[in-house]
Amino acid sequence: MHPADPLTLLLASLASISQPPPDLEGLAEILKRDPGRLSLAELGLDSLGRLEFCIALEIDQGVVITPEAMASLHGADQLLRCIAGAPRI
Repeated sequence: MHPADPLTLLLASLASISQPPPDLEGLAEILKRDPGRLSLAELGLDSLGRLEFCIALEIDQGVVITPEAMASLHGADQLLRCIAGAPRI
């Protein structure tokens, strides 16, 4: 039912937060090529954005990442790995 691809889940959840990144398509291209190049701040995820992202990921996609786990992440590559290994509900 839920797409399994971590990149798809990441982009869908970014699109649903209150202030999504302005160039989501451009970020998607970078994430496909070199996710280690982007920080979470470059994805538009400040502290509030990280919380919103966790909520959107869980409610909309059924993927659970705790705010505590999210706080330990710094790069988009880390976030993608976290999404890939996160429990599904």
